[in-house]
Amino acid sequence: MILSWTDELMRAYDILNSTNDRNLLPLCHSTQNAQITIDINSDGTIPSIGFAEKVEKEDAVTIIPITEDSSSRGAGINPHPLADKLIYIAGDYPKYADVKKSDNSDYYNAYIENLKKWCESGSAPQEVKAVYTYLSKGTIIADLIDAGIFTLNEKGKLSDEKIANTDPADCFVRFSVDGKKLWKDESLYQAYIAYVCGDCATSDICYATGEHGGITYKHPSKIRNTGDKAKLFSTNDESGFSYRGRFADKTQATAISFDYSQKLHNALKCLIKKQGYIVDGLCILVWENNLEEIQKPFEGCSFDDDEDGYIPESNTGEINKTLTIASITGTKNKYKSDSKTLLIMFDSATTGRLSMTEYAEVATSDYLSNLEKWHRDTSWICYGKRRSFSVYEIAACAYGNEEGSVLKPGEKTKKDVYQRLIPYIVCGGRIPQDIVNQLFIRACRYNAFDNKSNNWQRVVNCACGMIRKRIIETKGECTMSLEKECCDRDYLYGRLLAVADYAEGSTYDDNENRPTNAKRLIEAFSNHPCETWKVLYLSLRPYLNRMNIGKRSYFERMINQITAMFPLDTYNDNSPLSSKFLHAYSCQMNDFFTKKTDDNKEEE
Repeated sequence: MILSWTDELMRAYDILNSTNDRNLLPLCHSTQNAQITIDINSDGTIPSIGFAEKVEKEDAVTIIPITEDSSSRGAGINPHPLADKLIYIAGDYPKYADVKKSDNSDYYNAYIENLKKWCESGSAPQEVKAVYTYLSKGTIIADLIDAGIFTLNEKGKLSDEKIANTDPADCFVRFSVDGKKLWKDESLYQAYIAYVCGDCATSDICYATGEHGGITYKHPSKIRNTGDKAKLFSTNDESGFSYRGRFADKTQATAISFDYSQKLHNALKCLIKKQGYIVDGLCILVWENNLEEIQKPFEGCSFDDDEDGYIPESNTGEINKTLTIASITGTKNKYKSDSKTLLIMFDSATTGRLSMTEYAEVATSDYLSNLEKWHRDTSWICYGKRRSFSVYEIAACAYGNEEGSVLKPGEKTKKDVYQRLIPYIVCGGRIPQDIVNQLFIRACRYNAFDNKSNNWQRVVNCACGMIRKRIIETKGECTMSLEKECCDRDYLYGRLLAVADYAEGSTYDDNENRPTNAKRLIEAFSNHPCETWKVLYLSLRPYLNRMNIGKRSYFERMINQITAMFPLDTYNDNSPLSSKFLHAYSCQMNDFFTKKTDDNKEEE
């Protein structure tokens, strides 16, 4: 054992391997985006038709065999065993490549020598020998030109016409033989594993297993995606002096067997591909240690039993899976007593280094309780239905820019919100106060919104949900219903604002879409409530006078009742209001829209 997270990934590998999960890479293999597919005959000759084709974007990910060196290659010459870039496999590269480094003889010779060694080992399938026979001729680029894949410029060199956004000279080529796709051939995987897996130059004690075996100091990259160059383990001490002063050499820092490293990284890649979430380089992975399906912490939640679990989130511009509260509470008995839920978060400050920014282990029962509490405590009545908010919605409402009818946060801002909220949701804790403050401030800026009827209301709903959560954390409880007996100054001013808003809006015709004075003045009201209320009340009088006597009396009586509830001298306090006023405003508005009591009948 090195660390508990490595043990958990090895456990995941064993489960994935035993179930033949198709996302789990074979040992000694990785993935690469290919741009060209070449099909040859089993004797290494070119077929009369269908020799080559460009790879469609959705089919580009290709499983390839790798060596210990090629799995982590940088600027050095480290060819892959079979499929590779043209600079490695093209004998006629100098003739056609219009690049500064057109002499690829070192690359080509290293590739051909390695492929020849495999072919002569006795374990190479006929398909591999066919590829070797063909590439030994050194005519691949000329053949691709004849097939119409490449074109030449006026200098007789490869033109600048890109293939899948890749320069022709930098294209990655994969092979099929007699129509058999080698990147999907499981017998080829096993043949290569038998040939090379575990053939490490160094034999020592593996720090992870405690057993003697082949040690590797070159660990895989491409952890988050096929283009990822960052690595979790790095033993380079040639520059930067990572271990100087701590260890004599890299072998004293860590020694992991090749087999262990391959399994650990392949399990991690598989889990990320299946259920990881990546935002601006930050990779978030949550899984149950027996690989049972587990509810994700970044989704919103509906409290209606009739929801099917998939609700379009129009305010985000995305379709997010939305949980139902029953899907959380109803699965608590599904898991084993020793079940754990694990959280890992990775990020990279530089291109080549991947850091674990968060790791947590929580009993699955505790995780589900934390998740349920999060959704219950942050829920709010939105358009007549109770629901909580996805992490994306929180980021969008707090920091997003308006793009038509949706709010979209910047990637870096979105990443910061995810990085801070996810561990809190998984493990429990206090919601960051600055996020709550930002939501409150934004909800008070009605005039800053272009799409006021939709986006502003979404921000108000989300802000009220987070404010409610904060109140629960500090006081233990906070209802979504209107507290008619509450005599708190901020709460009462919030109710007054809602009465003015609803009363004025009730006089509008159905096709009137202009904002009420209460909405237009909400920012001034939050900063100077007493002073602004006087202005607001005067502007409300003409609308009250338009009403019939019963309706006018209803609103006037309500205003008088609320005003009478202010504690001594607090009504004239003109200092800024706390977020409690927004909470009260929304509660009062919801009460107006949903109430079916005698007061409602009197209003009619």
